[in-house]
Amino acid sequence: MNIGSFRTLVCIFCLLAAAVPAAAENGKLDLTFAGDIMSHDVNYRTSDYNAVYDDVRDRLTHDDLSFGNLETPVVEDRPYSGFPFFNIHLDYARAAVNGGFDVFALANNHTRDQRETGMLKTLSSLILLREETKGGVWYSGVRGDPKKPFEPVAIERNGFKIGYLAVTEFLNDRQSVPYAHVVEYRNKAEAARFIDWVKTVAPRYDLFILSYHGDVEYKLTPDPGKREFFRALARAGVGIVWGHHPHVVQPYECVEADGVRRLVMYSMGNFVSGMGVYFVGGNPRAPRAFTADSFLLPVTVTRNDAGKADVTAGEPILITSFSAPNGDILVKRLEPLAAGGAPGRWLAYYRARLELMRKFLRDMPSSLKP
Repeated sequence: MNIGSFRTLVCIFCLLAAAVPAAAENGKLDLTFAGDIMSHDVNYRTSDYNAVYDDVRDRLTHDDLSFGNLETPVVEDRPYSGFPFFNIHLDYARAAVNGGFDVFALANNHTRDQRETGMLKTLSSLILLREETKGGVWYSGVRGDPKKPFEPVAIERNGFKIGYLAVTEFLNDRQSVPYAHVVEYRNKAEAARFIDWVKTVAPRYDLFILSYHGDVEYKLTPDPGKREFFRALARAGVGIVWGHHPHVVQPYECVEADGVRRLVMYSMGNFVSGMGVYFVGGNPRAPRAFTADSFLLPVTVTRNDAGKADVTAGEPILITSFSAPNGDILVKRLEPLAAGGAPGRWLAYYRARLELMRKFLRDMPSSLKP
C-alpha cells in the first residue's frame, strides 16, 4: 500500500469515527420522554404540523430515542376529529416522526375511538411509518392478531437490547376483541399477575421500558395505588416506567433495586394538545393550567460494574402549548417565553407559569411522601 492510499484510509476512518454519536462510543443511551401527543381541533387545524416541533426538534433529533404517547387513532380514510372521538391522518403522525419521535405508545383510553377497524388501521399506519423510516419507528400497545401474546418490542441501541411494552389501565369503549393491551392496576390480582410476568420477561433485555396509561385526570400527584404499582414494577425489573393519562405532570423519582437505579415517571402530562386553549384563557392559576405545561425529560442509561443498566434523569426541559398569532398551537420552551419571548400580556402569564412549574419540580420529593 502506498502512502497516499494509507492516508486516504486514515481519513475515511476518522470521518466514520466522527459520525458515531458520543453515546455509542461509550456505551451510553441518551433518551427523551414526553407526554401525550393529542389532536384537538385546534391542533389538527394547525397550518404546518412540522412547525409544531421546531422549538424542541434539536433535542428530539439528537438523542438516541424519543418516546411519545400517540393518543389518537391514525385512520387515513376517515376525517380528522377531536374530542371525544379522536382521529388523525398520516401527515399529522409523520410530523411527529420528523420532529424527532422514534417510539410510540398506542395503548391509551382513546385507542378504540375509531372502533376495532380503526385500531387495525392505526397499526397499519404505524407499519407504514416504520417502512418509510427504514425501521426507525417503533410502537407497542396494539396487536393485529389477538391469538398471539403481547410481547415487548425489541430495540437495539448502542450495545443495549431494549424491551419496550405499552399498556393501558382502561379503554373508553370496551373491546370485544382484545387488540389493545389492558392491565388494570386497581385490580390487585390482575396487577400481581402482570408483575409476575414482568419478572420473567425483563431479564431478557439489558433495559426494559414500560409505558403505562392510567390514573385520574388532572391530578398533580399519583394515586397511591398507582404509585405502589409503579414502584413494584421497578423492583420487578422495569428500568424505566413511563406514565401518562392525567394530562398534567406528576412527579418522577429514582427507585433503587437490584444494585441499580431505575426511573419512575408517574405522568408526563401533555406534549401537544388543545387543552390550554380550552381551559386556561390567560389565567396562570386556572385549575387546569397545568394541562398546557409539561416537560421533556432527558434520561441517561449506563452500565454499572456488573454490566446492569443504571438509569438517571437529567434536567427537565420545560415546555408549553403556545398559541401563535395565526392560531396555530406550537410546542415551545417555557423559559425563553418567560424571558421576553412572549408577546404582550402573555409575558406575565408565562413568567407566572414558569415559577409554578419550577415550584412543582422543587416540591416533587415531598409530594411523594405517604
